[in-house]
Amino acid sequence: MIWNPHNFQLYLLEATLINTMKSVIITFSIIAATVGGVFAKHYDANYDIGPEHRKLQTDRSFTVDMYDSIEEDIATLTRSIEDEEARTHFLGGIVRLAAHDFMDFDPSSFAPMGSDGCFDPDHPNNNGLDEIWCDDCPYTLLHQTKYSHISRADFWVVSANAVIYQTSVDNALDMRETFLWGRKDRDSCMGSGQRLPGASGCQQIEAKFLTTMGLSWREAVALLGAHTIGRGNRDISGHHGTWKDSNQDAQVFDKQYFVELTENAWWMRNVGGPQDWTTGRSGDQMMLNTDICLVYDIDENVGTGTPCCTIVDRTFPDGENQCLEQEAASRRCSRYSQDDPRRAARNAVIEYGGGDDNSRFYSAFKTAWTKATNLGHNNLFPLELPWIDEAVLLRQPPLPRIVLPRATDIPPQLLVDPMSFEPHRVYRPGAMGDCPGILKLSNTSLIAVKYSRIPSLDPMVLPLQSTGGAKLQTDRSFTVDMYDSIEEDIATLTRSIEDEEARTHFLGGIVRLAAHDFMDFDPSSFAPMGSDGCFDPDHPNNNGLDEIWCDDDCPLTLLHQTKYSHISRADFWVVSANAVIYQTSVDNALDMRETFLWGRKDRDSCMGSGQRLPGESGCKQIEAKFLTRMGLSWREAVALLGAHTIGRGNRDISGHHGTWKDSNQDAQVFDKQYFVELTENAWWMRNVGGPQDWTTGRSGDQMMLNTDICLVYDIDENVGTGTTCCTIVDRTFPDGENQCLEQEAASRRCSRYSQDDPRRAARNAVIEYGGGDDNSRFYSAFKTAWTKATNLGHNNLFPLELPCGSVVYGEMSIPATGGYQTWTTISHIVTLSAGEESFGILATGSGWNINWFTITEAFDL
Repeated sequence: MIWNPHNFQLYLLEATLINTMKSVIITFSIIAATVGGVFAKHYDANYDIGPEHRKLQTDRSFTVDMYDSIEEDIATLTRSIEDEEARTHFLGGIVRLAAHDFMDFDPSSFAPMGSDGCFDPDHPNNNGLDEIWCDDCPYTLLHQTKYSHISRADFWVVSANAVIYQTSVDNALDMRETFLWGRKDRDSCMGSGQRLPGASGCQQIEAKFLTTMGLSWREAVALLGAHTIGRGNRDISGHHGTWKDSNQDAQVFDKQYFVELTENAWWMRNVGGPQDWTTGRSGDQMMLNTDICLVYDIDENVGTGTPCCTIVDRTFPDGENQCLEQEAASRRCSRYSQDDPRRAARNAVIEYGGGDDNSRFYSAFKTAWTKATNLGHNNLFPLELPWIDEAVLLRQPPLPRIVLPRATDIPPQLLVDPMSFEPHRVYRPGAMGDCPGILKLSNTSLIAVKYSRIPSLDPMVLPLQSTGGAKLQTDRSFTVDMYDSIEEDIATLTRSIEDEEARTHFLGGIVRLAAHDFMDFDPSSFAPMGSDGCFDPDHPNNNGLDEIWCDDDCPLTLLHQTKYSHISRADFWVVSANAVIYQTSVDNALDMRETFLWGRKDRDSCMGSGQRLPGESGCKQIEAKFLTRMGLSWREAVALLGAHTIGRGNRDISGHHGTWKDSNQDAQVFDKQYFVELTENAWWMRNVGGPQDWTTGRSGDQMMLNTDICLVYDIDENVGTGTTCCTIVDRTFPDGENQCLEQEAASRRCSRYSQDDPRRAARNAVIEYGGGDDNSRFYSAFKTAWTKATNLGHNNLFPLELPCGSVVYGEMSIPATGGYQTWTTISHIVTLSAGEESFGILATGSGWNINWFTITEAFDL
């Protein structure tokens, strides 16, 4: 529904009526006030019903007061536990419960899960959690008796936040401001336990946190820092002790976990059993393989049961070696080489354990925890201050199916029970429209704006943090018709370009513009960016884009300025790229309209964004950008690079010349052929020492970049040393000449990745997408990856709206009620035709809210 002030009109939209021709009364209970509010746009209901057993989200607005109340109650529960070990177990258990709830996230699964208020108590990975959450556990009873209106998923996250805040040094790690609510509960999550990482080592950390959850090594290490609180129990997991020196220390959320990890001599124990690591003589301290592997390369030791010790030359005051296991004392655990990707984990451990305070760890943990707890949820909302009434956002379940009986069958009665619509408010700095209380963000670090409230209240002051330069979102609802209109206009612009090479450049340039806009995303930065309608035209990585988008006479820019200026550039660029991809895909099979979400904000300035883009040297840069920063898997990164299937390079712009496919005509078709060319052609290095790339055939009109070839071949050494190679060395032209036209390259075949190299996943994806009888494998993977990438950095994006329709069933004015909790009831009679009908409400003014509505049969007409 679209809520927008003063009065509203009834449109056909969403509720099903089955009847002969009949009149019904639609009755509303509303609140209306004399103050203005910030414009609130369209938000579809996002409740799941059906076989997945997903329950509704928290069923009323989640205020700061409610959050603080949960914090206080968690503190009370903690104080009630007198035994030190039990209290340590309780504190760590609450954090572990929330973490295990999100760690089952797998975006490639039919049921991605993530934080959904559900865990499998029977799986060994969850041993001990049934002592935290059970039918008669105090923590569970707290939720049931006081917070049952809050989803378990939201409650578990807030409770963990509370534990972390209360146990952090000087209460410095407060995640209230970054908490978003609205997670849905799941009643059943069979199989979720097996998705959790085991305890064997960093291969499982990498598979879960990096590949599946899309975190970087820095973020994964920060999350594992949660081991700083809590303990293991041999009767539950087989692992016994705290990660720190004592139960008291293990009730403090600080950086000491990282200090202990690097400064103590840890040695393997229980080899062949529930194997872990300990230090000192008491055996009361422990680390898991998944802790030790953050600093030491222990894969071989764990796999073969060969013990080692992290520091072999340290002794107790009495001279005894601190590695109490004799064999371990003779073998120092290996460290990672400089070029090993896991070196990033070791560096993060050292970083978080350093400094004069906990700020490095706290900052990184806050970022990683917020990201992890939000995985799988697109529509989460910030906490509300109880006195703010701007920008009311209503989210409700789809209206039920209603069967209206004949008038003679039953007496007049209410056919649908009143449905309670609690307002879920979103505060939109800089919302559009001539409404009181508009915020315009500037480059100042802190701004304060007065909001007018109900007349009886004094104006309040709300401080908002600004990252600088962020402009407003698309300033009206984004409908399917608007999307289709942009598609048609892009097709018209394309047809107007007669020159084949210029048309290829234009099509590829639009897709490249949208891609370069999101590829500057860096969640660890103060300004994460992502799709924000901004690129740095002066940076070499963006060469050529100033021919697609420019101030003067670029057709795409003029189209936006003259017809779509109400749409943010960021949204416009994504839709335009979607249009190109749809129109050039085979049989128009790759249509991303249904997955497009709108609401991206534009940024006027994005200095430094160009240097965030991946360079051309090879897959290390792909890995750093797409996997580490953007949180994609290798499959998703390869799918995105498949966009090279359209467009071309120009030596006068980038130094690289040609198409990725056989001709300009082929390079105007968005299909799997890029992957076929990549694996089936003989590619050899050219321009070594210059803008180096790869070509095939005799014409030199086809090219691949290092970042393409590296998806299949291990060319790091070749690129680094300038040593040429060829991907297929034994293929000749019909006249017998070797297809590797560079003589030295023809004598050296490019290496392939070993079976255990993580980049092997890229090669497998290339083969997968290029295979099959059609383009479906590539199209499906690209759609998923593109949608994910274009949405990065945006928490409040919205689906396209169906046009409200031409049938208007009436217009109603809303009287002032004098307050936001003072309600009045109004009604309107609508005559409907026989059959199924849908209806909705379009708000045309602000300053009001809706609580419920009913549909009743109108008799005696």
